[in-house]
Amino acid sequence: MNVFDLLMDLHKNRGAALEPIGERFQALRYGSRLEPEINRILHGCGLLDLQIRPLIGVTGPEASRFLHGLFTNDINGLPSGHWQPNLFCGNKGKIKHRMEVLKLDAERLVVCCEPEEGIAVGTLLDHYLVREDVTLALLSREQIRIDLFGVKSTRPLHRLGIPGQAFTGSSGEFAFHAAPVPWGTQARWGCLVPIAVATEWIASTLDSDPECDLVGSEAVETVRIAEGLPRPGVDFGPDNFPQEVALGDHISYTKGCYIGQESHARMFHRGHPNWQLIGLRLPETAEASADAPLFHNGNEVGCLTSVSSVAQQDKRPALGWVRHAIAEAQNPVTLESGQAELMPVPLPNTIRRTVQEAKPA
Repeated sequence: MNVFDLLMDLHKNRGAALEPIGERFQALRYGSRLEPEINRILHGCGLLDLQIRPLIGVTGPEASRFLHGLFTNDINGLPSGHWQPNLFCGNKGKIKHRMEVLKLDAERLVVCCEPEEGIAVGTLLDHYLVREDVTLALLSREQIRIDLFGVKSTRPLHRLGIPGQAFTGSSGEFAFHAAPVPWGTQARWGCLVPIAVATEWIASTLDSDPECDLVGSEAVETVRIAEGLPRPGVDFGPDNFPQEVALGDHISYTKGCYIGQESHARMFHRGHPNWQLIGLRLPETAEASADAPLFHNGNEVGCLTSVSSVAQQDKRPALGWVRHAIAEAQNPVTLESGQAELMPVPLPNTIRRTVQEAKPA
């Protein structure tokens, strides 16, 4: 029995509903109710198996400088032992790929891609690698990513041998890494675990703390929407600029040149996007789903992109696109049914321009 069969058995034995993705799988939920899993993410420790996320190793004396010149964030300034959200954009500034970068040290970095984007991102990195002293390697055959969520997520890590500010521990003869991941207001740790010991590592983590248990992607998705965090393939895609999608934590405007930087700088200092992703809170009884149109004064001005299935204080969090003028003025919008007015809420990482538009005399 191979390692992924063992992992599948572990999840199934705990009641997981599994979804195949490529040659691997993700757990959607455990049992019939999301509330216990959401509670673990918010108040305890939830463990999410992210084996579907491709990992690319970037090593060598020029590894940091190489990625710094391609991706949108300040990789040179990223401290060792931290994850950082990043984008790879085209020459005109539109998003091609979203990824996260873990810096182990200046000469060892790991690029974690969105599901099924590993080959595309690896091909791009290889294309731009000309004379730099850098080596690329697909790590997904050796390691998988496993994330811990919640205010108590550090407790099992400490018990597994990662004390204080350290970010490398060991599971038997194998080393694993754990580093903080920016994720709204919630605590999150991204761990890289050798595939050979992944099943034992998960079991040991769960056994180390009674308040730590498995969570599925649906519970994580619910909290993501409530936090106002855009998701690639759902809230944005390759036709979008970062400025439209509230990805301010993915871009450094002081790092210097990278692919797409000129378009981003021009929009940041001299203009604004035509569309803006915003947060909304829908009445619990409202019938709405992703792609539902949004209206202002009877005119269609956007659409929903993400809608939570779980209400908070009789309201369901949602994300949606609206025209920039609507978002800027925070004008109320309605669903097609004409139900209660919805007030747009700026998302946490909305990118604000630095100069005001000139007003006509």
